[in-house]
Amino acid sequence: MSRYSHRRSDAPHIMGDKSPKATNKQNAQKQAKNNASNQKKNSAAAAKQAVVKGKK
Repeated sequence: MSRYSHRRSDAPHIMGDKSPKATNKQNAQKQAKNNASNQKKNSAAAAKQAVVKGKK
């Protein structure tokens, strides 16, 4: 029996960088992506409102 038999064979074992610098960089990238997404949504909503106001 393997000494690693407790590990699920179908789950990939990913070695990742867990340093604070890497974690902060990943969080900053996620936040930038979310901010861009929110800005896109807000501009789409504003454009939609402008179209609705223009029809009145």
